Amino acid sequence: MTEFEIVDLRTSAHGEKKVLAGHTPAVVATAVLGEPVIRSGTPQNLIAKVYFRSTDGERNMVRFYRPAENPARR
Repeated sequence: MTEFEIVDLRTSAHGEKKVLAGHTPAVVATAVLGEPVIRSGTPQNLIAKVYFRSTDGERNMVRFYRPAENPARR
C-alpha cells in the first residue's frame, strides 16, 4: 500500500494533515473526510489535497472537490 498525506481544507486554508496508507488517493480522502469526493470542480468546492510518492520517488498531489449540488437532478 502507498502512504498518503491528506490535507483537509474544509476548516482552513492551511488545512489539517493526516497520514494514512491506502490503495488510491480517492479511497483515502473519502475515508478521512467522511464524504464523497471528485477530482474536478470549482475552487470554492476544493476540500482536500492528497500527496504521495510515485514508484520513481517523485512527489505527486491530487486535488479533491465536494460534488456540486445540481438542483435539476433532484
